[in-house]
Amino acid sequence: MDAGTVRPDDIVIAIMGPTGSGKSNLVDTLMEQKGSEHGRSGNQLWSCTDKVQAVTLPPALVAQHLPNATNRSRIVLVDTPGFDDTSKSDMDILNMIGDWLVEAYGNDVKLAGIIYLHRISDNRMSGSTHKNLRMFGKLCGDSAAQRVILVSTMWDEVDPKIGESREGELKRRYWRGLLDNRASTARFTNTPDSAWSIIGKVAENAAEREALLLQEEMGDLQMHLNETAAGKTLYASLEKLLSERIKTTRMLAEQAASQCDSELAKHLEGERQRIQAELDATFRQLEVLKIPLGKKIRMFFTFRKPRARPIHVPPPQARKRREDVVIALLGPSGSGKSSFISWAGVTGALPKVGNSLQPCTSGIASHKLMQDRAFDVVLIDVPGFDDSKEALDQLSGWLKEKYGDGFLLSGLLYFHNITDNRLTYCSADNHLKFQRLLGKEWFEKVVLVTTMWNEPKERRLSKDEEKSRNQREKELKEHWESIPPQTEKPKAIMRRFEYPKHSARQVLQPLIKSAEK
Repeated sequence: MDAGTVRPDDIVIAIMGPTGSGKSNLVDTLMEQKGSEHGRSGNQLWSCTDKVQAVTLPPALVAQHLPNATNRSRIVLVDTPGFDDTSKSDMDILNMIGDWLVEAYGNDVKLAGIIYLHRISDNRMSGSTHKNLRMFGKLCGDSAAQRVILVSTMWDEVDPKIGESREGELKRRYWRGLLDNRASTARFTNTPDSAWSIIGKVAENAAEREALLLQEEMGDLQMHLNETAAGKTLYASLEKLLSERIKTTRMLAEQAASQCDSELAKHLEGERQRIQAELDATFRQLEVLKIPLGKKIRMFFTFRKPRARPIHVPPPQARKRREDVVIALLGPSGSGKSSFISWAGVTGALPKVGNSLQPCTSGIASHKLMQDRAFDVVLIDVPGFDDSKEALDQLSGWLKEKYGDGFLLSGLLYFHNITDNRLTYCSADNHLKFQRLLGKEWFEKVVLVTTMWNEPKERRLSKDEEKSRNQREKELKEHWESIPPQTEKPKAIMRRFEYPKHSARQVLQPLIKSAEK
């Protein structure tokens, strides 16, 4: 259904929020299409919604779930893509949403309600999530805020007490501006009852309609998209993104030029070219949104203010250092720790990687991953001391100095060169040291990383060599599982680092996901 077929007497409800917040899942639940061939939602990594999609709820379902509703007009749900869409730029998304809303407004169609979704399973207000909420505040405006229901989703993926704590913080800080303008809140618990309860709240007050700020700006005042509050906000976000990407491309170029490892240098150059392409796309979006100086002057003298005002969303609170996701890398010299960090994609100078007999790492060093998250992932490169006890003591002292007493690591990667035919580094009586660094559940936070599977590079391994290395991997696993002093032994988490076949990010992912929860 396009905007031209929506009628003024329809109960039109827009569904907005970040990609992956459950917009399409909510629609599927209401339409009884979850898991069917007609369903919109999915578990894939790319966005389910790549355009504005309007659907009418079947009258039979409305009568079944809202038997007391006095208004029997059609209920139309408008599913919108998030501003962090995987296939379209933020500029494209704003254009699509703006075009649909303005066309509907031109046909005298005003929204009866706006449902804005937020994942309660998110333990931080990340950059993309905050951007979506900020853009929503600018395109909605204070007049239409009373038609907004702020809905938290993914309650089945989080401990209820933790979810309630996060919900409270959202209300106190990030949703405050909307709530002060009479927006309401609700929870979608992935059930039909909770979904229809939300629709019922809108239907009760469907007689009251309000234009969004974006509709007023583009419809009544005939503004271009780049002149609206939402367009100006997007322009500011893109300017910041452009600056960050320029810095990243320069850093990657420097990292690639400094490498002796041709394979790593090629990988870094590929990353630089990818970021450069994103930078060029960002620049093109900025050019479209830029308002010429002459027009700015004319707007100053002829500008008409819209009746509604944009709603301000405060920036994320300054991150505390103790909230870093800190992962230590432990293992003997030559086991591949520095190479792993270089392949992981970190900011700043790369650790020295070499083929000489001298160790590459002489002191504990920290490296921050390049990523778009509300927290930093910090990799701690621990030198390969003669024994693991010395390394763990050094690490403990370093963490105390940087993060204070009682700080726990989010994870530990233990490296073992699979070409070594003896296990001389990891002592079985280190479990108390691991517990002090990682907490009581320390065993679940350790990943055994075997390296050098592609050595020697100049020839293919014989079947006997492959068999021998597989046997060593098995023995390492058995040795590690014998360390915890408990009757019921947990299974060791093992990963192979065979760059570039298995990326360093894949090895880190389980620990980062666990820390997010």
